[in-house]
Amino acid sequence: MRTVALNDFDPWGSSAFQLHECGLLADSANWHHDGLCSPYWRLYYNGKKGARVEVDGRSIPLTPDQMLIIPENTAFNARGRTGVSHLWIHFSPPMALRLVPEIRAIPLSASLAANVAALRDLLKARADTEEPGKERIFHACLAVLHGWFAEDSLPMRPPLPPALSRLLESIERSLSGALSNPVLAGQAGMSVEGFIRWFKEGTGTTPARYVARRRVREACRLLSLTERSIEEIAEVVGFANRHHFSRVFLHYAGRSPAQFRREQGRFK
Repeated sequence: MRTVALNDFDPWGSSAFQLHECGLLADSANWHHDGLCSPYWRLYYNGKKGARVEVDGRSIPLTPDQMLIIPENTAFNARGRTGVSHLWIHFSPPMALRLVPEIRAIPLSASLAANVAALRDLLKARADTEEPGKERIFHACLAVLHGWFAEDSLPMRPPLPPALSRLLESIERSLSGALSNPVLAGQAGMSVEGFIRWFKEGTGTTPARYVARRRVREACRLLSLTERSIEEIAEVVGFANRHHFSRVFLHYAGRSPAQFRREQGRFK
């Protein structure tokens, strides 16, 4: 089985889309997993029939004429037979898009098919020779994602006020820092009470819960896609120690960080 995967993209990069990982299983002999659920979105494409995704009692085939989009925090099973190549992109859409999180099967237009084929060819070449470089693959991934976004009639939630969007982006870039209500209220130029009320009206949750969820989301990404220790990840996402991190992670993810990491396969 020939495999290539890249998973150390700059999460902010030069695009509104955050790329976490892309890869290609040339022969998906082991694409059989139960209970997959991750903090990022997934794009799947298979060049032949023979694989499917099971979610909420539905069976969704992966076929050469379409690609499949799976939102973050969606639990599903993966089923595949030997000999079917499997291409994936793990990504997070920009917060400003406010996408409704639903599974979508996207028919391949001629332009989308060309973008997918170009990415697949680059990944095949990378597996054989370590060339082309990561930057070319990065831009090929973006071409696929932007092509999908340009052609799909995506359901959207109402946009956020610009000031709140800027604050949420600031939170995303500062997860390791101090993000208490007084600190965030100061950034927004509001009293603490007024800030909490304004934030909840815009996001549907309190600032403290939002920050905790974003920290857990980033921790899930690092647990899935890196070899960093749990202690290091706890520090990177803003927790004082592993004990506090594990307690908050269990509350929001329903399992411990160690259990979450064990459940994640390397190439899913």
